[in-house]
Amino acid sequence: MAVVRKTQNCVGTSLTLTCIGQSVTSGSRIRGFHSQSVEREKRTTNRRTWSKSGGKFGVQTQKDPASASAAAGLPTTATEKFVVRVQSLAGDELAKWQNAPTSWTCQDVIRELSKQQSLPGDSSYNLLSENTIVRTDCPVCQYRNDTNNVIEFTAVVTMNIFFEALANARKFANKLDGKDLVEMACKSNVPESIALVCTAVCCVLDEHHSQTWEAVSRTISKSDFVPKLEDFDPGVNTRRVMDMLSPYIDNDMFDPVPLKTISLSASMLCSWCREIHLYCKGAENMD
Repeated sequence: MAVVRKTQNCVGTSLTLTCIGQSVTSGSRIRGFHSQSVEREKRTTNRRTWSKSGGKFGVQTQKDPASASAAAGLPTTATEKFVVRVQSLAGDELAKWQNAPTSWTCQDVIRELSKQQSLPGDSSYNLLSENTIVRTDCPVCQYRNDTNNVIEFTAVVTMNIFFEALANARKFANKLDGKDLVEMACKSNVPESIALVCTAVCCVLDEHHSQTWEAVSRTISKSDFVPKLEDFDPGVNTRRVMDMLSPYIDNDMFDPVPLKTISLSASMLCSWCREIHLYCKGAENMD
């Protein structure tokens, strides 16, 4: 009597013909009890497959590049699009693009917005994200929502002359010589005009700063003094900065031209203060 058994495992399906005292595996010329060795070899192969596949038969785990890119907040494909929405400070929608390309920068958004909502020649748009002015060269994908592909900006209208003042202030800060500042700080007796300018700068950076020359000279001699001037953002509190600088600006000694004959660094610091004050004044008047 012979019985045909159909057995199935993770490798495949085999038919075994079981007779008295022997068995024959289909598709093979192996007879007798050698079929048991074949089954043992299959079980060994299965265990190896299980181990190599991380506990899943016949599955090789590989990272999906698209999933990795999405997890990192980057575009998953070159054709992925974003929804970009720009609103006013009052919350009114100014423009919306359903299929903005991932190659867009914030400058592209400003350019397209200007086409739909034109401004006078002496004005321009700036974009805010979470109440912070964004850099125009940044890709828009950096500002997308964590849960979807919607990017929202708030547009503010600014007078070009005031942003030029801010750019000029940073140029003056960039030209400062750290060694010259240290030499100026080491002097125990400095002209009143120099002390006035240095005190004004320190008070702008820190409203609670001491106005003694000892404290001021210690601040301007630090290695991070010039970087702080370059990165200073008066837009955080324009009213405070403007009110802080106004008494100094009205002082006759607060003039970069005569200061230039005494100290070039002091003259640049004075110019920095004046440009920052001009920016704040313009921002407050526009509000």
